[in-house]
Amino acid sequence: MKKRASKIVLAAFVPFSVFLIVFVYRHPIILKWVTGSAKVVGWPVRASVYADGKIDKKIRVFHSDKYLDSSKDDFYILYILSPYSYKTKHIICLDIRDKSAGVPSVTDKNSFDLVFGVLFQSETGTHFSDFRDEVKGYGFDPHMDISGNTIHFNLPSKEKPGISLIRIDFSE
Repeated sequence: MKKRASKIVLAAFVPFSVFLIVFVYRHPIILKWVTGSAKVVGWPVRASVYADGKIDKKIRVFHSDKYLDSSKDDFYILYILSPYSYKTKHIICLDIRDKSAGVPSVTDKNSFDLVFGVLFQSETGTHFSDFRDEVKGYGFDPHMDISGNTIHFNLPSKEKPGISLIRIDFSE
């Protein structure tokens, strides 16, 4: 009887272990979160994102209201799903307090990752460079404007010459 119980436990443990190893391999930020060097930003906020007047369903908007050390911040993080048509990285940070847009220093799966629709951000993912910075940014002024429940800003476009106007309308 004990042999049979140990076989059942082993039969359950092996697939679970394999699943866990594969899951952590595909989402390494989970280990950072478990060890405390990453945070859960959360689910996307209710917002409609428009690029040049057309709704863009590939852009998810997340709100971050605190740093890893629990001090307050006020950022929106735009996560652009592949493929994307902008000359920026697939993560864009909008600093509401300073009215600036920027890109993170690092955007790999160790720094940002969507896991079942929830955004995780590591400590290295909290460092951003302003778009206007000539060296670390794009040397580009996004002309960010915040009014009520709407944010407007510009992004350089890959698909057309010039810029794309991005508008985010937040739902109540």
